[in-house]
Amino acid sequence: MKTAANQGYDTARNLGVDIKPEAVANTAQTLAANLEKDGINAKLAPKTFGIINELGSPPAGSVSTISNLETARRSLGHAAQDFLNPTEKMAASRAIQHLDDYLGSIPKSDVLAGDAEQASKVLSEARANYAAAKRSEQIAGETEIADRNAAAANSGQNIGNSVRQRFNAILKSDKKSQGFNDAEIAQMERAVRGTAFGNAARIGGNLLGGGGGLGSVASAAVGAGSLGPIGAAAPAVGYALKKLSDASVARQVRKLDELTRSRAPLSQSMATTALTPSETFRRELLLRSLIAGRPNGNR
Repeated sequence: MKTAANQGYDTARNLGVDIKPEAVANTAQTLAANLEKDGINAKLAPKTFGIINELGSPPAGSVSTISNLETARRSLGHAAQDFLNPTEKMAASRAIQHLDDYLGSIPKSDVLAGDAEQASKVLSEARANYAAAKRSEQIAGETEIADRNAAAANSGQNIGNSVRQRFNAILKSDKKSQGFNDAEIAQMERAVRGTAFGNAARIGGNLLGGGGGLGSVASAAVGAGSLGPIGAAAPAVGYALKKLSDASVARQVRKLDELTRSRAPLSQSMATTALTPSETFRRELLLRSLIAGRPNGNR
């Protein structure tokens, strides 16, 4: 998806679209006026207004390009990450939306050269592919951290709990959850809260001493003393139940990752292409490896 995004940006730049500088200046001035009308000025959102002022003051004799506007958009994206200044964040987000609206339908009267309509389409797809790739990377990164934390704490036990904690932190943070849509947030909630089956397996595993360590030894001793060989086997059954619970959490995270990827135009175009059995197997193996956070899915 990142490769597709980079190719899209290159394609848009190479289409040679030139825009009248006065048209871009008018767009910037309109945006600044709308923000000020709502009580947001340069003092409250200095980064955003600085970028807007640059757009509104092109050098004499210059022309604006798609690349210029995309660079301004990226700068606004950085300003929109200022969670210490909610006003700056809001102003930059609104400026991005305004610029996207303009780039999505550049009036023909504003164009000096090139196919602006095609460039707008390519840019839109490139941004969507890049955004989906970053969300998928975030999911993979959180599962890898959860795996390391579980390994450091108790030799890889309770990976499911560790994964839940990592994604619960995302849900509680406006910054970390930014970019996920309602369906993805709902799926993240399911991963954190767990399914009925997964939660039942988790409770059963804990009751039977499936967590490993001294608890398992004690459970085996007590079970052997009261129920004989069957009781001694309780920790093994508990361990199996804990693994089922962990697998249930992994499935929910995998569904989340698939949801984020499905929003990418690249994924939508590939969805119409049928996979062979071997390709399907390789894809599933890769997804399992992603969730497990280890090569080839080995644990």
